[in-house]
Amino acid sequence: MATYSSETYLSGAKVRATAESPFYQTFTFKLPAGTAFASADRLNLFKLGADHQILAYKVGTNASIAATTGDSTLTANATNVSGNIADFGGAGATVGAFTSVDYKSADGDAVFLTLGTLGTAVSTGVRSINVSVLVGLVEAAAPVYGAARVEYDSPYTL
Repeated sequence: MATYSSETYLSGAKVRATAESPFYQTFTFKLPAGTAFASADRLNLFKLGADHQILAYKVGTNASIAATTGDSTLTANATNVSGNIADFGGAGATVGAFTSVDYKSADGDAVFLTLGTLGTAVSTGVRSINVSVLVGLVEAAAPVYGAARVEYDSPYTL
């Protein structure tokens, strides 16, 4: 098991939304020819600012990294936000999904990808794993149903 970290992660810079719209943060991890990714390798992506959530993710490769890559996970702090990510080890394979985990970040929560069990890891040629994560601000709490309604009356039409 090896740990790889992006420059963003190493610098301690926190990813924060600068507008109300969510945005994608993308990272690429490259391995030179003659080396291979291994089962349980951890790819440290970035740290989140407070009150953010991961809405979607996409993981892909430029070339085959292994015959199979079962049970990889995208984690924020200690929360698995992706579930088990299906096989993305083949050449040019890409897997993505929206997250369904209710997660709200604390300031400085680490976001990382842990590779699952790699079947027959490949070390031929330069290979890379690309990870894109859709980050947004945590929305305000939903209204409580059954609460009294606020009524407004105005002489002006809408």
